Amino acid sequence: TTFTANGLVIATVSPYVAELAQADRTAFGVPIVVLTLAGLLVGARWLSDLALSLPLGHLSDRIGRRTTVIAGMAVTLGALALIVGSNTAEALIAGLPLLFVSNVAVSVALDAEMGESVPDEARAAALGRYTTWLDLGAALGPFAGLPVAEWIGFRAAYLIAGAIMLAVTLAYLGAVRRSPVKKGRVEM
Repeated sequence: TTFTANGLVIATVSPYVAELAQADRTAFGVPIVVLTLAGLLVGARWLSDLALSLPLGHLSDRIGRRTTVIAGMAVTLGALALIVGSNTAEALIAGLPLLFVSNVAVSVALDAEMGESVPDEARAAALGRYTTWLDLGAALGPFAGLPVAEWIGFRAAYLIAGAIMLAVTLAYLGAVRRSPVKKGRVEM
């Protein structure tokens, strides 16, 4: 999730919008100003994190972490499919905020599930490793995404990111099927 949403997508928003603007200078009938639109889309990523982490975490407490992760990944994959399938500024404008919101849901649920799945005495070390892997994913996204996008196109780069996310989702499903569901407690 961090490779795609925090790395590849954030790094490629501006050049992808610029490429789309060359083909059609409008989105929803409004002229495209590349830097403004790219800034608004990137801002939507961080605004969704700030505004929705708490409510989506609460929802995850209510419906279950695994349900939240699976539903969030399905929406993320759908958003990527929308972007790749349409290749228009309108699809990017609709798909990226959807991807960002679903990524917040997945992230808060995975963070909580990670913390709950580790014994108390090993939690600090496990969360440190988990956070390092998240940061590595976010850092590798631009390094991998920009060259791939320049080489084979933005749609292909997003398609590859979607394939990676699908593979990770299937691995997650396989892993959680083998482990029992823990009944978490919500403390207020």
